[in-house]
Amino acid sequence: MSRYVLSRKATQKTSNSLKPLFSFVFIVLILLLMFIRSGSSDLGEYSNWQTMVVDGKRRTPQGSFYIDVDGNDYPIALQNSNARKFWHQVDYFDEVQVRLTEGRRIAALRYREEKIYGIDEFEEAAKRTYSALTDKMIQVSVIYAIIMIFLIVKERR
Repeated sequence: MSRYVLSRKATQKTSNSLKPLFSFVFIVLILLLMFIRSGSSDLGEYSNWQTMVVDGKRRTPQGSFYIDVDGNDYPIALQNSNARKFWHQVDYFDEVQVRLTEGRRIAALRYREEKIYGIDEFEEAAKRTYSALTDKMIQVSVIYAIIMIFLIVKERR
């Protein structure tokens, strides 16, 4: 056999082994993004303003903020710049007023009668998050299609 034939067979084997790998990675990424984005676009009902006595606060390396009340963690529903500024400006707070989502996440926050962020900011952040995740799903799909087309064209040569 000539070198060309051997080279072509090796290229086809490599191409054939990459297709399942890329397909698996694509499926995992899309499922992960769908899982993150899952949930209704309807944000549900919000509780009335309620006062919480804060035992502590914490922040994860991923940028999520939590308030500890009686051993329960209440996450700030979505990241937003007002919550981040408040978190870093106030070292200790003993009492806050909050409005919770149905999932027991903080959708609005007041500290000393000053609104840090409200329902409007929460809903805008939710729309941005869902839109960004949808954009990422589209980008992953386009990249997958380009790679698969490249592998199919390379295989047919």
